[in-house]
Amino acid sequence: MISKLKQEVSTLSSRLQDDQIKREKEIEKLQTENKLRAVEDNLQLAQANKLLEIYRLVTSTEIQLIETLEDDDEPSCTDVSCTTIDSATGKHFQFELGVPEDEHEEIEYLPGDAPSKDIKIPSYLQDELSFKRPEMTKFMRTILDVVIRKNAKSSR
Repeated sequence: MISKLKQEVSTLSSRLQDDQIKREKEIEKLQTENKLRAVEDNLQLAQANKLLEIYRLVTSTEIQLIETLEDDDEPSCTDVSCTTIDSATGKHFQFELGVPEDEHEEIEYLPGDAPSKDIKIPSYLQDELSFKRPEMTKFMRTILDVVIRKNAKSSR
């Protein structure tokens, strides 16, 4: 009877060790997968940051996400804070955009909280605006004109 119990204990111990080895291998595999995923995520983040920096350089506009709590009642929208900078003078203009996920909805423009002291802002950019997506290029061209070209003319 005792030998039978010893045999059973030995068998159970062996199974337990096998199971522990399997679990350790599974944990190792999951840790490796997580490390690989973290490396991939870091690469994607680095690429996104590089792209954002190049975008800032090309467009003279810095964009940052505004963290907001989502209401289920309102349609989903991405809010961004934008700063358009004249690289020659350092003058800048801040504003916010609300870009809805639904491309048929209008983009919302909000002037910055603190009016720019460096730049003479036209009255139409001192009020809230909304416009359709196809008008975004024209809107950004207007912003660049206000920040860069009009100021370049006045500084001559």
